[in-house]
Amino acid sequence: EPRYERTPAGHIVAAPIQSAPSDPGARMVSAYGQASGLAEPTADMPVARNTSTRFDVGRNFANKVWNATRFALGRIQPGIDVGEIDITAGGGNAMFADQWILARLAQTIDTIDQALGRYQFNLYADTLYDFIWRDVCDRYLEAVKPTIDDNPAQQAVLGAVLDSVLRLLHPVSPFVTEALWPHVSAVRGGELRGIALPPSGLCATAAWPSVEPGVVDTSIIDTFDRADQLIGAIRNIRSSRGVKPKQLVTLHAPEAVRRLIEQSQGMVETLAGVDEVVSAENTERPAGASPLAFEGSEVLVSGLVDELDVEAERTRLQKLIDGKISQISGFESRLANPGYVNNAKPELVAETRELLAVARNDLAAAEAAMAALG
Repeated sequence: EPRYERTPAGHIVAAPIQSAPSDPGARMVSAYGQASGLAEPTADMPVARNTSTRFDVGRNFANKVWNATRFALGRIQPGIDVGEIDITAGGGNAMFADQWILARLAQTIDTIDQALGRYQFNLYADTLYDFIWRDVCDRYLEAVKPTIDDNPAQQAVLGAVLDSVLRLLHPVSPFVTEALWPHVSAVRGGELRGIALPPSGLCATAAWPSVEPGVVDTSIIDTFDRADQLIGAIRNIRSSRGVKPKQLVTLHAPEAVRRLIEQSQGMVETLAGVDEVVSAENTERPAGASPLAFEGSEVLVSGLVDELDVEAERTRLQKLIDGKISQISGFESRLANPGYVNNAKPELVAETRELLAVARNDLAAAEAAMAALG
Protein backbone atom coordinates (compact mmCIF):
# COMPACT_ATOMS: atom_id res chain seq x y z
CA GLU A 1 0.00 0.00 0.00
CA PRO A 2 1.59 3.30 -1.03
CA ARG A 3 2.25 6.06 1.49
CA TYR A 4 0.35 9.30 0.92
CA GLU A 5 0.96 12.87 2.05
CA ARG A 6 -0.70 16.26 1.70
CA THR A 7 0.84 18.94 -0.53
CA PRO A 8 1.05 22.63 0.51
CA ALA A 9 -1.96 23.19 -1.77
CA GLY A 10 -3.98 20.64 0.21
CA HIS A 11 -3.97 17.77 -2.33
CA ILE A 12 -3.47 14.16 -1.23
CA VAL A 13 -0.73 12.55 -3.35
CA ALA A 14 1.52 9.51 -3.26
CA ALA A 15 4.70 10.34 -1.37
CA PRO A 16 7.59 11.08 -3.80
CA ILE A 17 9.69 8.24 -2.34
CA GLN A 18 8.13 4.92 -1.32
CA SER A 19 9.57 2.01 0.66
CA ALA A 20 8.81 -1.69 0.22
CA PRO A 21 7.07 -3.12 3.37
CA SER A 22 9.15 -6.30 3.25
CA ASP A 23 12.41 -4.40 2.83
CA PRO A 24 12.41 -0.78 4.07
CA GLY A 25 15.83 -0.30 2.50
CA ALA A 26 14.39 -0.93 -0.99
CA ARG A 27 13.04 2.39 -2.18
CA MET A 28 11.36 3.62 -5.37
CA VAL A 29 10.18 6.92 -6.83
CA SER A 30 6.43 7.39 -7.27
CA ALA A 31 4.99 8.75 -10.52
CA TYR A 32 4.09 11.94 -8.66
CA GLY A 33 7.61 12.26 -7.33
CA GLN A 34 9.07 12.02 -10.83
CA ALA A 35 6.49 14.32 -12.44
CA SER A 36 6.82 16.97 -9.74
CA GLY A 37 10.63 16.84 -9.70
CA LEU A 38 10.65 16.15 -5.95
CA ALA A 39 12.52 12.87 -6.44
CA GLU A 40 15.06 11.80 -9.06
CA PRO A 41 15.05 8.13 -10.16
CA THR A 42 18.38 6.31 -9.97
CA ALA A 43 19.59 2.77 -10.61
CA ASP A 44 19.14 1.97 -6.91
CA MET A 45 15.84 3.85 -6.63
CA PRO A 46 13.83 3.28 -9.84
CA VAL A 47 10.41 4.61 -10.81
CA ALA A 48 7.54 2.46 -9.53
CA ARG A 49 5.68 1.05 -12.54
CA ASN A 50 2.83 -1.33 -13.22
CA THR A 51 3.91 -4.96 -13.27
CA SER A 52 1.13 -6.07 -15.60
CA THR A 53 -0.33 -4.66 -18.82
CA ARG A 54 -3.74 -5.62 -17.44
CA PHE A 55 -3.49 -2.64 -15.13
CA ASP A 56 -3.19 -0.40 -18.18
CA VAL A 57 -6.18 -2.06 -19.83
CA GLY A 58 -8.28 -1.48 -16.73
CA ARG A 59 -7.11 2.11 -16.39
CA ASN A 60 -7.89 2.88 -20.02
CA PHE A 61 -11.34 1.33 -19.70
CA ALA A 62 -12.11 3.32 -16.55
CA ASN A 63 -11.00 6.50 -18.34
CA LYS A 64 -13.30 5.61 -21.25
CA VAL A 65 -16.31 5.22 -18.95
CA TRP A 66 -15.44 8.41 -17.07
CA ASN A 67 -15.06 10.51 -20.23
CA ALA A 68 -18.23 9.09 -21.77
CA THR A 69 -20.13 10.08 -18.65
CA ARG A 70 -18.65 13.56 -18.72
CA PHE A 71 -19.80 13.94 -22.33
CA ALA A 72 -23.31 12.81 -21.41
CA LEU A 73 -23.56 15.08 -18.38
CA GLY A 74 -22.66 18.01 -20.63
CA ARG A 75 -25.41 17.16 -23.13
CA ILE A 76 -28.33 16.18 -20.88
CA GLN A 77 -30.48 18.98 -19.54
CA PRO A 78 -30.89 18.37 -15.76
CA GLY A 79 -34.44 17.73 -14.64
CA ILE A 80 -35.73 17.28 -18.18
CA ASP A 81 -39.28 15.92 -18.22
CA VAL A 82 -40.25 14.03 -21.36
CA GLY A 83 -42.69 11.63 -19.74
CA GLU A 84 -42.65 8.02 -20.93
CA ILE A 85 -40.82 7.24 -24.16
CA ASP A 86 -42.30 4.50 -26.30
CA ILE A 87 -39.49 2.28 -27.58
CA THR A 88 -41.60 -0.76 -28.42
CA ALA A 89 -40.70 -2.67 -31.57
CA GLY A 90 -42.40 -1.27 -34.65
CA GLY A 91 -44.48 1.35 -32.86
CA GLY A 92 -42.03 3.38 -30.83
CA ASN A 93 -41.00 6.98 -31.39
CA ALA A 94 -37.33 6.67 -30.42
CA MET A 95 -34.77 7.55 -33.09
CA PHE A 96 -32.89 4.91 -35.07
CA ALA A 97 -29.64 5.11 -33.07
CA ASP A 98 -31.60 5.03 -29.79
CA GLN A 99 -33.58 1.95 -30.86
CA TRP A 100 -30.32 0.24 -31.78
CA ILE A 101 -28.49 0.93 -28.50
CA LEU A 102 -31.51 -0.19 -26.49
CA ALA A 103 -31.69 -3.40 -28.53
CA ARG A 104 -27.99 -3.97 -27.84
CA LEU A 105 -28.60 -3.22 -24.16
CA ALA A 106 -31.33 -5.86 -24.00
CA GLN A 107 -29.09 -8.33 -25.82
CA THR A 108 -26.18 -7.56 -23.45
CA ILE A 109 -28.30 -7.96 -20.30
CA ASP A 110 -29.55 -11.34 -21.54
CA THR A 111 -26.02 -12.56 -22.32
CA ILE A 112 -24.71 -11.36 -18.95
CA ASP A 113 -27.57 -12.92 -17.00
CA GLN A 114 -26.90 -16.28 -18.65
CA ALA A 115 -23.15 -15.99 -18.04
CA LEU A 116 -23.62 -15.18 -14.35
CA GLY A 117 -26.10 -18.03 -14.00
CA ARG A 118 -23.35 -20.40 -15.20
CA TYR A 119 -20.62 -18.64 -13.17
CA GLN A 120 -18.86 -17.64 -16.40
CA PHE A 121 -17.42 -14.40 -15.04
CA ASN A 122 -14.98 -14.04 -17.94
CA LEU A 123 -17.88 -13.99 -20.42
CA TYR A 124 -19.66 -11.44 -18.23
CA ALA A 125 -16.61 -9.16 -18.21
CA ASP A 126 -15.85 -9.57 -21.94
CA THR A 127 -19.47 -8.91 -22.96
CA LEU A 128 -19.67 -5.82 -20.80
CA TYR A 129 -16.32 -4.49 -22.02
CA ASP A 130 -17.34 -4.88 -25.67
CA PHE A 131 -20.76 -3.28 -25.15
CA ILE A 132 -19.47 -0.26 -23.23
CA TRP A 133 -16.32 0.45 -25.24
CA ARG A 134 -17.40 -0.44 -28.78
CA ASP A 135 -21.16 0.16 -28.78
CA VAL A 136 -21.84 2.87 -26.20
CA CYS A 137 -18.66 4.95 -26.37
CA ASP A 138 -17.40 4.51 -29.94
CA ARG A 139 -20.62 4.06 -31.93
CA TYR A 140 -23.65 5.38 -30.04
CA LEU A 141 -22.10 8.58 -28.69
CA GLU A 142 -20.79 9.44 -32.15
CA ALA A 143 -24.19 8.75 -33.71
CA VAL A 144 -26.09 11.05 -31.34
CA LYS A 145 -23.64 13.97 -31.25
CA PRO A 146 -25.30 15.86 -34.15
CA THR A 147 -28.86 15.56 -32.76
CA ILE A 148 -28.85 15.15 -29.00
CA ASP A 149 -28.64 18.84 -28.03
CA ASP A 150 -32.06 19.56 -29.56
CA ASN A 151 -33.71 16.24 -28.74
CA PRO A 152 -34.92 15.88 -25.11
CA ALA A 153 -36.15 12.32 -25.73
CA GLN A 154 -32.70 11.30 -26.96
CA GLN A 155 -31.16 12.89 -23.88
CA ALA A 156 -33.46 10.75 -21.74
CA VAL A 157 -32.40 7.61 -23.64
CA LEU A 158 -28.71 8.46 -23.17
CA GLY A 159 -29.30 8.97 -19.45
CA ALA A 160 -31.05 5.61 -19.19
CA VAL A 161 -28.28 3.85 -21.10
CA LEU A 162 -25.59 5.26 -18.79
CA ASP A 163 -27.71 4.40 -15.75
CA SER A 164 -27.91 0.80 -17.00
CA VAL A 165 -24.19 0.69 -17.74
CA LEU A 166 -23.29 1.73 -14.19
CA ARG A 167 -25.60 -0.92 -12.71
CA LEU A 168 -24.13 -3.66 -14.91
CA LEU A 169 -20.56 -2.54 -14.34
CA HIS A 170 -20.76 -2.02 -10.58
CA PRO A 171 -19.86 -5.60 -9.50
CA VAL A 172 -16.50 -5.40 -11.29
CA SER A 173 -15.76 -1.69 -10.98
CA PRO A 174 -17.48 -0.49 -7.79
CA PHE A 175 -15.46 2.61 -7.01
CA VAL A 176 -15.71 4.31 -10.40
CA THR A 177 -19.40 3.48 -10.77
CA GLU A 178 -20.30 4.67 -7.28
CA ALA A 179 -18.45 7.95 -7.89
CA LEU A 180 -20.38 8.54 -11.13
CA TRP A 181 -23.75 7.31 -9.88
CA PRO A 182 -25.07 10.46 -8.14
CA HIS A 183 -24.19 12.65 -11.13
CA VAL A 184 -25.96 10.39 -13.62
CA SER A 185 -28.96 9.97 -11.32
CA ALA A 186 -29.24 13.75 -10.94
CA VAL A 187 -29.79 14.35 -14.66
CA ARG A 188 -32.09 11.41 -15.35
CA GLY A 189 -35.45 12.38 -16.77
CA GLY A 190 -38.30 10.45 -18.34
CA GLU A 191 -38.93 6.73 -18.42
CA LEU A 192 -38.46 4.16 -21.17
CA ARG A 193 -41.48 1.93 -21.60
CA GLY A 194 -40.51 -1.67 -20.90
CA ILE A 195 -37.13 -0.95 -19.28
CA ALA A 196 -37.07 -1.03 -15.46
CA LEU A 197 -34.52 1.27 -13.83
CA PRO A 198 -35.94 2.13 -10.39
CA PRO A 199 -34.12 4.99 -8.61
CA SER A 200 -31.64 4.28 -5.83
CA GLY A 201 -29.47 6.41 -3.57
CA LEU A 202 -26.50 4.10 -4.11
CA CYS A 203 -25.38 2.18 -7.16
CA ALA A 204 -24.55 -0.75 -4.85
CA THR A 205 -28.22 -1.12 -3.88
CA ALA A 206 -29.72 -0.28 -7.29
CA ALA A 207 -31.84 -2.98 -8.93
CA TRP A 208 -30.37 -4.93 -11.82
CA PRO A 209 -31.69 -3.47 -15.12
CA SER A 210 -34.34 -5.48 -16.92
CA VAL A 211 -36.03 -5.25 -20.32
CA GLU A 212 -39.47 -6.71 -21.01
CA PRO A 213 -39.46 -9.37 -23.77
CA GLY A 214 -40.49 -7.98 -27.16
CA VAL A 215 -40.20 -4.34 -26.14
CA VAL A 216 -37.21 -3.75 -28.45
CA ASP A 217 -36.66 -4.91 -32.02
CA THR A 218 -33.37 -6.81 -32.15
CA SER A 219 -33.51 -6.94 -35.96
CA ILE A 220 -32.45 -3.30 -35.93
CA ILE A 221 -28.97 -4.43 -34.80
CA ASP A 222 -28.26 -5.87 -38.24
CA THR A 223 -29.64 -2.74 -39.94
CA PHE A 224 -27.41 -0.50 -37.82
CA ASP A 225 -24.34 -2.60 -38.56
CA ARG A 226 -25.02 -2.35 -42.30
CA ALA A 227 -25.44 1.42 -42.09
CA ASP A 228 -22.24 1.65 -40.04
CA GLN A 229 -20.32 -0.30 -42.71
CA LEU A 230 -21.65 2.03 -45.42
CA ILE A 231 -20.54 5.07 -43.41
CA GLY A 232 -17.07 3.57 -43.04
CA ALA A 233 -16.80 2.90 -46.78
CA ILE A 234 -17.80 6.47 -47.67
CA ARG A 235 -15.37 7.86 -45.10
CA ASN A 236 -12.55 5.79 -46.56
CA ILE A 237 -13.18 7.27 -50.00
CA ARG A 238 -13.34 10.78 -48.58
CA SER A 239 -10.05 10.21 -46.77
CA SER A 240 -8.29 8.73 -49.80
CA ARG A 241 -9.37 11.69 -51.93
CA GLY A 242 -8.45 14.29 -49.32
CA VAL A 243 -12.01 15.65 -49.07
CA LYS A 244 -12.41 18.48 -46.56
CA PRO A 245 -14.51 17.54 -43.48
CA LYS A 246 -17.23 20.11 -44.20
CA GLN A 247 -17.48 19.33 -47.90
CA LEU A 248 -20.66 17.35 -48.67
CA VAL A 249 -20.83 14.65 -51.33
CA THR A 250 -23.59 13.04 -53.37
CA LEU A 251 -24.40 9.35 -53.26
CA HIS A 252 -25.70 7.51 -56.33
CA ALA A 253 -27.14 4.29 -54.95
CA PRO A 254 -29.43 1.41 -55.95
CA GLU A 255 -32.82 1.00 -54.30
CA ALA A 256 -31.69 -1.42 -51.55
CA VAL A 257 -28.97 0.98 -50.38
CA ARG A 258 -31.33 3.97 -50.54
CA ARG A 259 -33.82 2.06 -48.40
CA LEU A 260 -31.09 1.34 -45.84
CA ILE A 261 -30.12 5.02 -45.74
CA GLU A 262 -33.76 5.99 -45.22
CA GLN A 263 -34.06 3.54 -42.33
CA SER A 264 -31.04 5.14 -40.62
CA GLN A 265 -33.03 8.39 -40.20
CA GLY A 266 -30.25 10.69 -41.32
CA MET A 267 -27.37 8.91 -39.56
CA VAL A 268 -25.59 7.96 -42.79
CA GLU A 269 -25.92 11.46 -44.26
CA THR A 270 -24.71 13.16 -41.08
CA LEU A 271 -21.78 10.91 -40.20
CA ALA A 272 -20.57 10.37 -43.78
CA GLY A 273 -21.01 13.98 -44.94
CA VAL A 274 -23.62 13.17 -47.60
CA ASP A 275 -25.68 16.04 -48.97
CA GLU A 276 -27.95 14.10 -51.33
CA VAL A 277 -28.82 10.48 -52.09
CA VAL A 278 -30.04 9.88 -55.65
CA SER A 279 -30.98 6.85 -57.71
CA ALA A 280 -28.24 5.04 -59.60
CA GLU A 281 -30.70 3.19 -61.84
CA ASN A 282 -31.16 4.34 -65.42
CA THR A 283 -29.05 7.45 -64.94
CA GLU A 284 -25.87 8.57 -66.62
CA ARG A 285 -22.69 7.83 -64.70
CA PRO A 286 -21.58 11.15 -63.14
CA ALA A 287 -18.18 12.46 -64.21
CA GLY A 288 -15.49 12.26 -61.56
CA ALA A 289 -17.48 9.86 -59.36
CA SER A 290 -15.65 7.23 -57.32
CA PRO A 291 -17.18 3.75 -57.03
CA LEU A 292 -17.41 1.68 -53.87
CA ALA A 293 -18.67 -1.87 -53.54
CA PHE A 294 -21.38 -2.40 -50.94
CA GLU A 295 -23.30 -5.63 -50.40
CA GLY A 296 -22.68 -6.80 -53.95
CA SER A 297 -23.76 -3.58 -55.66
CA GLU A 298 -21.93 -0.50 -56.88
CA VAL A 299 -22.43 2.83 -55.14
CA LEU A 300 -21.01 5.98 -56.72
CA VAL A 301 -19.77 8.96 -54.73
CA SER A 302 -19.63 12.27 -56.58
CA GLY A 303 -18.79 15.78 -55.48
CA LEU A 304 -15.55 14.61 -53.90
CA VAL A 305 -13.65 17.42 -55.62
CA ASP A 306 -14.95 20.90 -56.35
CA GLU A 307 -14.81 21.70 -60.06
CA LEU A 308 -12.46 24.58 -59.32
CA ASP A 309 -10.09 22.17 -57.54
CA VAL A 310 -9.93 19.44 -60.21
CA GLU A 311 -6.55 20.53 -61.56
CA ALA A 312 -5.15 20.83 -58.05
CA GLU A 313 -6.50 17.35 -57.29
CA ARG A 314 -4.80 15.97 -60.42
CA THR A 315 -1.52 17.51 -59.28
CA ARG A 316 -1.92 16.03 -55.80
CA LEU A 317 -2.76 12.58 -57.12
CA GLN A 318 0.12 12.60 -59.62
CA LYS A 319 2.53 13.48 -56.84
CA LEU A 320 1.08 10.65 -54.75
CA ILE A 321 1.33 8.20 -57.66
CA ASP A 322 4.96 9.14 -58.35
CA GLY A 323 5.82 8.71 -54.69
CA LYS A 324 4.16 5.29 -54.51
CA ILE A 325 5.92 4.12 -57.69
CA SER A 326 9.22 5.13 -56.15
CA GLN A 327 8.37 3.32 -52.91
CA ILE A 328 7.37 0.15 -54.75
CA SER A 329 10.57 0.20 -56.80
CA GLY A 330 12.65 0.49 -53.64
CA PHE A 331 10.83 -2.36 -51.88
CA GLU A 332 11.02 -4.61 -54.96
CA SER A 333 14.75 -3.95 -55.36
CA ARG A 334 15.33 -4.81 -51.74
CA LEU A 335 13.36 -8.05 -51.97
CA ALA A 336 15.11 -8.99 -55.21
CA ASN A 337 18.47 -8.85 -53.45
CA PRO A 338 19.38 -12.36 -52.20
CA GLY A 339 21.77 -10.89 -49.67
CA TYR A 340 18.95 -8.97 -48.00
CA VAL A 341 16.37 -11.78 -48.13
CA ASN A 342 18.78 -14.44 -46.84
CA ASN A 343 20.70 -12.42 -44.25
CA ALA A 344 18.17 -9.94 -42.82
CA LYS A 345 15.98 -10.92 -39.88
CA PRO A 346 12.87 -12.82 -41.06
CA GLU A 347 10.54 -10.33 -39.38
CA LEU A 348 12.26 -7.45 -41.22
CA VAL A 349 11.82 -9.20 -44.58
CA ALA A 350 8.17 -9.91 -43.74
CA GLU A 351 7.66 -6.25 -42.83
CA THR A 352 9.16 -5.19 -46.19
CA ARG A 353 6.74 -7.48 -48.02
CA GLU A 354 3.82 -6.01 -46.06
CA LEU A 355 4.96 -2.47 -46.88
CA LEU A 356 5.19 -3.42 -50.55
CA ALA A 357 1.62 -4.77 -50.52
CA VAL A 358 0.34 -1.60 -48.82
CA ALA A 359 2.18 0.62 -51.32
CA ARG A 360 0.71 -1.33 -54.25
CA ASN A 361 -2.81 -0.95 -52.83
CA ASP A 362 -2.25 2.78 -52.31
CA LEU A 363 -1.00 3.12 -55.88
CA ALA A 364 -4.06 1.30 -57.25
CA ALA A 365 -6.37 3.55 -55.25
CA ALA A 366 -4.60 6.71 -56.42
CA GLU A 367 -4.67 5.59 -60.05
CA ALA A 368 -8.39 4.77 -59.77
CA ALA A 369 -9.02 8.23 -58.33
CA MET A 370 -7.05 9.83 -61.15
CA ALA A 371 -9.04 7.87 -63.73
CA ALA A 372 -12.27 8.96 -62.08
CA LEU A 373 -11.32 12.61 -62.65
CA GLY A 374 -11.45 12.00 -66.43
